[in-house]
Amino acid sequence: MKDGSQSKKRLTDDCRLLRLDLVGKKFGSLTIVSRKTEGASYQLKVEVICSNCEANHMARYHNMRKRPNTKACPSCNPRVPIMVPRWLYQRCQQQQQRCENPNHSSYGRYGARGIEFRFESPNLAAEWIVKNLGVPSDKFLQMDRIENHGHYEPGNMKWANAVENMNNTRVSRGRWRFIQFREDYSWVRYADSTLVHLIMQGLTDKEIIDRWESPSNKPKGKYGTFSAQGPYRGLPSTDD
Repeated sequence: MKDGSQSKKRLTDDCRLLRLDLVGKKFGSLTIVSRKTEGASYQLKVEVICSNCEANHMARYHNMRKRPNTKACPSCNPRVPIMVPRWLYQRCQQQQQRCENPNHSSYGRYGARGIEFRFESPNLAAEWIVKNLGVPSDKFLQMDRIENHGHYEPGNMKWANAVENMNNTRVSRGRWRFIQFREDYSWVRYADSTLVHLIMQGLTDKEIIDRWESPSNKPKGKYGTFSAQGPYRGLPSTDD
């Protein structure tokens, strides 16, 4: 890993002036306009101009590099102070990351499934929660979506304890639906693993039953009952 002094040498010359090829580089609404610098290493600041208000100011280079679509101009887009509990703001940040950052460890269960963060910012999300749901005295309560397949948006949020939150996951709901399906349609003799797979795919009860009753070249069920080699022998085969 290269230290900060090495990083600085890549950006500036021996006179502590910005590399010439970086002048004119754009980051969202900000454009580097000179070789002037302040600070060093990851605190290095460069002179930029905002395309919106045409104001010049010194901006941290590495912040712009990490946010290439930045609009962080202190003149026309000042930072909005956080007016909510910081722990709540950080939870809303995580909600946004799960939905929008493909590198987040939970992205596959949220953003990749189509779950969206529909607030303009984590701060506005936290403000909506405070105004409409209140701030619980128990910080161990979790923010949950009312509809598990819904988005992080006004009207689909609630406070819940850990048990309630876990019971609202796809896995938990699938488990209860599996139990109910076995009770209601005991004659559909799919193996447990197959039935769970079909439920988690989002198939309705009718679609699962229709699939069971359709002819197939492969044995179906625990005893291979419904198949082209069984009662459906001689009927056109399907891709099942």
